[in-house]
Amino acid sequence: MKKHFFKIAMSLLLVGSLFFTNSAKAQVEKGSILIEPYYGLLSTGKALLTAYNQTGTSTSSSSMGPAGLRFSYMINEKVGLGFDGNYQSMSFEYTDGTYNYTVSRDVMRFMINAHFIFLNEDSFQLFGNVGTGYRDASWKFTSDDPNYVEDTLSGFIPVAFRLTAGAKYMFTDNIGAFVELSIGGGSYTNGGLTIAL
Repeated sequence: MKKHFFKIAMSLLLVGSLFFTNSAKAQVEKGSILIEPYYGLLSTGKALLTAYNQTGTSTSSSSMGPAGLRFSYMINEKVGLGFDGNYQSMSFEYTDGTYNYTVSRDVMRFMINAHFIFLNEDSFQLFGNVGTGYRDASWKFTSDDPNYVEDTLSGFIPVAFRLTAGAKYMFTDNIGAFVELSIGGGSYTNGGLTIAL
């Protein structure tokens, strides 16, 4: 999945650079629309899978995301309003020597988002986001053990929250890339593209 996301991101960057001007100025103004696909680079779920795999009991594990998309409509040069949605999954399989057991978790988040630009100099921006909204998380427990009772649990708190701070570099007036640190929302660091319209 990471390879597919990288290919899509690079394709968008290439196509965008063909259609838009090459003068790289980060000119965000009132009425601009920012479209930002991103991918979480470090999350609690990935850290748990890594720690569990080091115990030697897991036969396989996988994780994806969060992969997300954020839209912002700039109401002035410094503040934008929009929404942020992402999806994240992880699973691991282990065995007791006879039967296999699988634990999987899927999370979807949909948040109203406020985008703040603190510094906008030439091609470089410092920005932040704050968002809150709905979170749907579920755990699924399965096994090939005929006596095992499979189960699904829903998340206890259906509220999503995200606070970010990041840096963005615009390659052209319309295409850029960013990295950000995050509290909540699925990951601690994100990287992605910015398409400014």
